[in-house]
Amino acid sequence: MAVESRNIEIHKFSIAPLRQVKNTINLSDNNFNLYNKIISEFKAFIYKIPKNENGNRVISINKNKDSKKESWFENNTHQIISGKISTGEYGKTGTVTEYQKGERVPIFDIETNHAVERPFYFMILIPKNKKYGFIFLERDGQFGIKGIFTNTLAKFIAEKLQNHKLHTSPLVNEEIVKKYITNGELKSIILTRNSLPINLEDSIGISKLNHQEFEIKIEITAKGSNKFPIKFKNKALKILEGSTGGFFTHSAFNDLGLVGSCKTKIKSKYQDKKRNIDLSDTMKFKPYYEIMVKIDSDGHSNFNSIDKKVIELADDLVSDFI
Repeated sequence: MAVESRNIEIHKFSIAPLRQVKNTINLSDNNFNLYNKIISEFKAFIYKIPKNENGNRVISINKNKDSKKESWFENNTHQIISGKISTGEYGKTGTVTEYQKGERVPIFDIETNHAVERPFYFMILIPKNKKYGFIFLERDGQFGIKGIFTNTLAKFIAEKLQNHKLHTSPLVNEEIVKKYITNGELKSIILTRNSLPINLEDSIGISKLNHQEFEIKIEITAKGSNKFPIKFKNKALKILEGSTGGFFTHSAFNDLGLVGSCKTKIKSKYQDKKRNIDLSDTMKFKPYYEIMVKIDSDGHSNFNSIDKKVIELADDLVSDFI
């Protein structure tokens, strides 16, 4: 199988009474257990949505072309529902073409009542006895299902739990990183400069032509039971928020070019899990997480491959919240 990259967007969600967004409910409540509701009623709800209710998009559970089985799987132990949703847009005409010997040959005209459906992976994780859950959705280039999927789930919840509303927000690295810095134990600080300062070249015997082929790296580690003072956590948070001051201002660090413009990483431990955090990463607020997955002969992601990768992603990111 070929391998391609896919982006996974993760959204944290909760349910609250109308106009009481902060008064979120327990999703495992005996009066309304969301996991049980979804596995017993959500598929039927999807199929009964009127054609025009989602604008010009259709939605259904994807079916395997050979077995005709729906791509829908349930894990009662961890309260996970995963599968593939098919969706497409109708309402516009077009032409399906085939390339033959460098020539573009029309083979089919798309009418306004036609929709070319594409399958996309989804996973819903509902931790037991929590007031929030997580939605994982596949994106293939510019195409995705965030809008139609969350809108459909919101309509389902509004129907099954009257006077309540679904609330979603993207789960980005910032939220996870801040949890590790604020609540975790700072283990080390790593400062890196990708080239040698010009004023050091002669003193250590490296010519100016070669100074960019070397780097300086300093790692300061808390040994044994020793801990960094709280001020270093505060500095890490400031750097995360865009401060260019760096961790240290002493002239010795400045002489090495390790103040301000250097790369800054920290190692932190939180709930027995260690994470390396690049405070210099300009993509730390990215809404998507890239994974590599196997591709089926139809050009779409292989379910077992993407499911395994997303579960690994959930274990790495979402487990900190469970």
